[in-house]
Amino acid sequence: MKRYLLLLSALLTLPAVAAPTLVDLHYALSHNGLAVATMHDTFQRTGKQYRIVSTTAASGVIGVFYKGTLTSTSAGLIGPRGLRPLRFEQTRSDAQDKNIGARFDWKTSKLTLLDKGRSETVALPPGTQDRLSVLYQFMFVKPGGQTLKFDVTTGHSLSPETYTLVNREKITTPVGDFNTLHYRNDAPAGEKQIEVWLATERDYLPVQVQVKDDGATALQTLTQIKTE
Repeated sequence: MKRYLLLLSALLTLPAVAAPTLVDLHYALSHNGLAVATMHDTFQRTGKQYRIVSTTAASGVIGVFYKGTLTSTSAGLIGPRGLRPLRFEQTRSDAQDKNIGARFDWKTSKLTLLDKGRSETVALPPGTQDRLSVLYQFMFVKPGGQTLKFDVTTGHSLSPETYTLVNREKITTPVGDFNTLHYRNDAPAGEKQIEVWLATERDYLPVQVQVKDDGATALQTLTQIKTE
């Protein structure tokens, strides 16, 4: 889900204004309408370097029985085309054997996938993002087209993704109303469908993400926002 949304291939983009040096976002996560977790994202920019940390913890009834946390980290450089990840990691406090990650070698155009102890090196397409950085890339490279195309690694794999603009919408969240660009991935029938709402007046930050898979709906909604 997040990590669920570069060089956007075949896409006209507009240069971004100066992006924030600090972004602090809190989300509520629900599954079929039931509150199940909270998520806390921080984005920090220091010169030409960036670091994003996303921590998810169970809440509500689920939190009584499950105390583990899921932490995703993306770190790398910032250039004319936005974020350029160097490493991505996803760790589980309760299951270290399920940790995954990726290492980006832009000089040799190689991507190393690190999946539960397995290591695999594949070709690294220009503009590739990880599942966390892709959601913050739009602070630097504004979405400027009906269709967004990019490559994303999850640590498990690397795959091309295409998102189509559904509409320009005003949505209501616990922290207020936002004018957004609503995008949906082009998923085959029966496959995972991902939708993201980017706030046009708040640096194109993701204020809502929805994932539908196997008849279930997961919703990630912004509850707090701070930028500097």
